[in-house]
Amino acid sequence: MNQVHGENIYEAAARHGIDPAKIIDFSASINPLGLSPRAKKKLGKEGLAAVLHYPDSQCRELRRALAEYHSIPAETILPGSGSIEFIYSLPRLLEFKKVLLVTPAFSEYENALETQSPDCRIDFFETREEDGFELSVGGLLLALTQGYDALYLCNPNNPTGILTEKKDLLRLLAQAEREKTWSILDEAFIDFVPGETLLREAAPSSRLILLRSLSHFFAMPGLRAGYMVSSAEVIRKFQEKKEPWGLNSLAQIVASDEKPGVSFTVKPP
Repeated sequence: MNQVHGENIYEAAARHGIDPAKIIDFSASINPLGLSPRAKKKLGKEGLAAVLHYPDSQCRELRRALAEYHSIPAETILPGSGSIEFIYSLPRLLEFKKVLLVTPAFSEYENALETQSPDCRIDFFETREEDGFELSVGGLLLALTQGYDALYLCNPNNPTGILTEKKDLLRLLAQAEREKTWSILDEAFIDFVPGETLLREAAPSSRLILLRSLSHFFAMPGLRAGYMVSSAEVIRKFQEKKEPWGLNSLAQIVASDEKPGVSFTVKPP
């Protein structure tokens, strides 16, 4: 499978002979209020100077800012070029051979598994429309006993928007750890329900990897900023194996000082 999520507004503009700036893109779930005034100010004030130097390969300032925002240790955070960087590097670095994928799902999970681990077997655990796309936690707990290297789950789900409650995720995490299965939990849209995140559980867990994105809620998909949260040991191993300068200087500057571009106050979990 080689599907691409969302529309390419530049291709659409070229095809129809119009200005890309005049296209309203409903194919991507981006905060309609746009980039925050703080972020715009940062880009104008510091952006030009920043591009004259290589970016900080350790993303020190961004890790510090994220650690402060979430009240978690900085050593459990690894920034990258959007969560997509980790979606594609995880199968390769962890060498998955058998994966359980909860569907419907973000198409890039399957794309990444097929391209980065061509010999990986992908089994699908379906949620059904007639059940309101609710996850059968009992069924998934049973399925995890079948010897998987990794479980892929997005919460809230993309594309259905269905939320699996934290208490149920903790049951799944406990089962996955007993089975020595990695839990790859994509929290790209968890900012809308921050109390349901598993950020606090990532550091002490031996098998949980959280994927977070700044594209949607913070309206900065073009800057490609995201991060992975896991135990300090897992983060250290990934840091050693990942390519240098994965996150450009502009993205680091804006993300380090970004605030949600919304009219209400968002409290960290």
